[in-house]
Amino acid sequence: MKGHNLPECKAFSQKTLQERTQWLKKAGLCYRCLMQKHLAKECKRKVKCTKCGSDRHLEMLHMERKKKQKEEEVSSANTNVGRKTFGGVSCSKIVLLNIFHPQTPNKIIKVYALIDEQSNASLIGPKLVDELGITGTKEKYFLSTCSAKKETKYGCRVSGLTITSMNAVSKQLPTLVECDNIPTEKHEIPTTQLVKQYEHLREIADEIPPLDTKAQVQLLIGRDAPEIMKVREVRNGPKGAPWVHKLAIGWTVCGRLCVNWHGGPVHVQTHRTVIHRSSGKVKHDVDIQPEIKSAYRSNDFYHEFIPCPNKFEVKECHEETENSNDVFQTTDRDNEPSMSIEDQRFVKVMQSEIHENGNWEMPLPLRNADVSFPNNREQASSRMNSLLQTFKRKPQMERDYFEFIKKLLQRGHAIP
Repeated sequence: MKGHNLPECKAFSQKTLQERTQWLKKAGLCYRCLMQKHLAKECKRKVKCTKCGSDRHLEMLHMERKKKQKEEEVSSANTNVGRKTFGGVSCSKIVLLNIFHPQTPNKIIKVYALIDEQSNASLIGPKLVDELGITGTKEKYFLSTCSAKKETKYGCRVSGLTITSMNAVSKQLPTLVECDNIPTEKHEIPTTQLVKQYEHLREIADEIPPLDTKAQVQLLIGRDAPEIMKVREVRNGPKGAPWVHKLAIGWTVCGRLCVNWHGGPVHVQTHRTVIHRSSGKVKHDVDIQPEIKSAYRSNDFYHEFIPCPNKFEVKECHEETENSNDVFQTTDRDNEPSMSIEDQRFVKVMQSEIHENGNWEMPLPLRNADVSFPNNREQASSRMNSLLQTFKRKPQMERDYFEFIKKLLQRGHAIP
């Protein structure tokens, strides 16, 4: 617990709900806020569960209610999915990979990676981050899925990782976002035995690695890795049969593989993941089309690759003035102190009106050129009389004063 609070402890979050409850009871902590020196009934702290919205407990003590038997079937107006009618394994694009960091090439971890065209960013699970020994500051981001829109998340950014496929092809991953929402189910992973049942896939069946029971699904590769996502070859079959895509990192199987499988409720999965970033800058390894670049320039990345042709934009229009430069224009002086508006006006007046007339002459830096000075003859006479009284008391000062004025007149620095 040193260095962080209990709600932020990863080791505590990996325990079961029963283990967490027993640990809190043994440590004498509040079941409501996880703090010391008081009981839950005496707790006055404001807490909120991010899963159910309850103000009686935190997310770590959230208990999932048992679903009714009717919920085993997922249905809509035109769809009825039930376990009695399901006769196969629906495979998604999952590949087995080795992942490592170039600074520690001997520390290789075998993981499964989801290839998700509907995700605009690549994700990494927190368990894999810990196994790789990566540390970093957790930054805020928003995660949009089918079940939630702009859900606030915190995770570190991981860059520089390299993956190697089972056919020895290495690729560098883009910057990954730590996320604990990566689907970890392994029942959608195809095997060599299942693929061999289809005649049009037998030729590539040996390219599908056997199921690795130890490897976990800890990566999700999205559209920010185009060279990994690109389809190099496609194998189609008869109507309703599965198909395969060849990627740079191996073959992926899509569709339902029928094996007369029964058991357990149907688990319907729909993944539509969007990462909302605070900055819209993306670095591309290759040049891409302008219409695709425009989709990436969105501030929150909530766009498809090709923008809708029926979209419209509303922009504010202002009359041009002398100070109507583009405030978002970037220059090499952005990090240096800049002149104020009055400083810029002063420099403009000096540059336009300074001239040489025997000596250099420049105007007074007045904010308004139409200035009428008041008659100050009375003040000038008063100062002159005061100066003459001083000369009577200090004859040497009088001589020095008139000698100085004489030199100014001779040099043309003053006009009588």
